[in-house]
Amino acid sequence: MSALPALLAPLLALLLLPACADLPPAPPALSEPAASAPPLFRLPPPEPPAEPPPAEPAPTRQVLIADEPAPVDPASDAFRDIAAYAGFNDNMLRDEIARIEALPETGNYLDLRLAVLLWMSGRPEHSARLDALAARLGSDEDQRVVALAGMIARAISSQRGRSERIAALEAQLADAQRRVEQLRAKIDALKSLEKELLSRPEPRPDAPEPRRPPPRP
Repeated sequence: MSALPALLAPLLALLLLPACADLPPAPPALSEPAASAPPLFRLPPPEPPAEPPPAEPAPTRQVLIADEPAPVDPASDAFRDIAAYAGFNDNMLRDEIARIEALPETGNYLDLRLAVLLWMSGRPEHSARLDALAARLGSDEDQRVVALAGMIARAISSQRGRSERIAALEAQLADAQRRVEQLRAKIDALKSLEKELLSRPEPRPDAPEPRRPPPRP
């Protein structure tokens, strides 16, 4: 049994020889690369990339909120008109009174304007109408209207008292003028009598006395 392996060894060698002949030759061993020569100049290192500019903020939309119109205050309008009446002359006062009276609407603020205009006109025929307007405006809810109506009522009362005093003085003056005219008429009559007496001729002392008629039985 030990001689069998010795016989198989040369046989295996012969069988493997052609197979080995077909194998390609082994490549030569790589030698170490030669050291490269240093470069003639060095390139500067690349600059770092520039940072992008900051993004511009998106434009904001400005929303304009329209102011709400201020509420209309009839009292303020009335007082503004009343303040303007101070520069009115008689014709302007008369025209404004006619304009307000022709308006279709009514209200305490229109009555207040009318009361001031009638008071400023100073005409005595407006006295009764002013009393009625002042009394009606005195109970208004707006205290400013009540205050102005009270002032107008006091001014009307004072104006009425002044008018009455003026009327009394005028009556006294008229009475005095009448008396003066009566005295002047008496003086003129006395002057006429005196002139008549002075114009008569004086009687002569030797002239006979005028004959008197005999008394009747």
